[in-house]
Amino acid sequence: MINRLDEKEFDSLKEEWNALLSRSASDNVFLRWEWIHSWWDIFKNGLDLMILAVKEEDRLIGIAPFYVQTRGLMRIRSLRLCSEELSPDYMDVIALKGREADVLTVVGGYLADHSREWDEIRFENLLEES
Repeated sequence: MINRLDEKEFDSLKEEWNALLSRSASDNVFLRWEWIHSWWDIFKNGLDLMILAVKEEDRLIGIAPFYVQTRGLMRIRSLRLCSEELSPDYMDVIALKGREADVLTVVGGYLADHSREWDEIRFENLLEES
């Protein structure tokens, strides 16, 4: 099951987020809840939060920390990874080790189903193994 988090849900996910991150292959400071949440608090003006939480039997197995940014005269809407401009080479979708393919399949399905919400996907500064 996948759920798009609102800000209140994001605010309350600290413990679960960090516990999942510690059990993922992408565990680093730039993906911790504190880093992403602080980034959001500072830079959220004009952005649309799109954090996706993937759960299985009420257990968090994946987090996709995205946002949508609208820019330029053409009002291009870009789907991006939260804080990527401040975290070179460390961004990723967070997934429980061994469940990466399952999480990415669910996230990819959500993105395909909601593709009218942006015009382009711009993922920069991804982990090399991502």
